[in-house]
Amino acid sequence: MPVRNLTTLSIFAVLALIAAVFTAAGPVPADDIAAIKKNTAAFQAAWNAHNAKGVAALWATDGDLIDPWGATSVGREAVEKFFSEQYTEGGKLARCMYDNRKDSVRLISADVAIQDWEVVLRGLSGPDGKPMGPQFHRVVLVVKKEKGEWRIAAARPGIPTPAEQPAAGGGAGGGAGDAGGQGGSHGHGEPKK
Repeated sequence: MPVRNLTTLSIFAVLALIAAVFTAAGPVPADDIAAIKKNTAAFQAAWNAHNAKGVAALWATDGDLIDPWGATSVGREAVEKFFSEQYTEGGKLARCMYDNRKDSVRLISADVAIQDWEVVLRGLSGPDGKPMGPQFHRVVLVVKKEKGEWRIAAARPGIPTPAEQPAAGGGAGGGAGDAGGQGGSHGHGEPKK
């Protein structure tokens, strides 16, 4: 067989191998990021409907939540119980509405990602049981694929702090971080514009 034919066959073999590897690897990261962000929208919708079952459905079966005040819920059922209690009259979240202003996703591997949310909470009950003003809230999540679906493996919401009022015509959020350089799950006011 002439060298030219061998070279052509080799190129086609390499291309076929590359195509097979990408096909076996699953969806491209953009598809994963879109699926993760779709879950963020589903979380907000379930939260605002005070649907504990809908919120908990987004957790992995072994996922956990440590709320800003240290309460720990391990497993989807425990997360559902937590939200059920908080959404009832007298719970901190009974009248609380959730507005996710920023959702950043970083894929760590093909089946693990980190999410950072910047959220404004409205109607969160204060220590006296009365609704507080808008509260800025950061949440850090580890999400993982479970049976092909992205689920929350760990959620670490920070302590809500009073939100700065957005300028007329502008929304809150959008910065890479707050002015104080605080990262992680500790909110210290809404990011500066």
